[in-house]
Amino acid sequence: MESRRTTTREDHEDFFNRITGRSGELEEAEPPAAKPSIPVPGLRRQKRGRKKTGKRSNPEWELISAYMRKSTYRRVRRVLLDHEPKMNFSDLIEGLCTEWLEEIEEQP
Repeated sequence: MESRRTTTREDHEDFFNRITGRSGELEEAEPPAAKPSIPVPGLRRQKRGRKKTGKRSNPEWELISAYMRKSTYRRVRRVLLDHEPKMNFSDLIEGLCTEWLEEIEEQP
């Protein structure tokens, strides 16, 4: 039975150096000089991005997942796209679940 030799990091580095023609010694590069930060009175930095107003940033909403047949989901998406006024999938699911809960809670 033939024994296999495990390769080391040095083996990989030697192979890489042979292919690229490098000597294997890394040259130390000087880090780029940092620009000094000079505060300007009366100048405020602008905030990046938009104001967080969507469902994703609202703590009242939670991201969920559920399995649904592809054919059903395709039909629902098609109707939602053609439906006026526009409604998105999460609003549809929220409405259906709310109606169902109200119906269940009304029963004695």
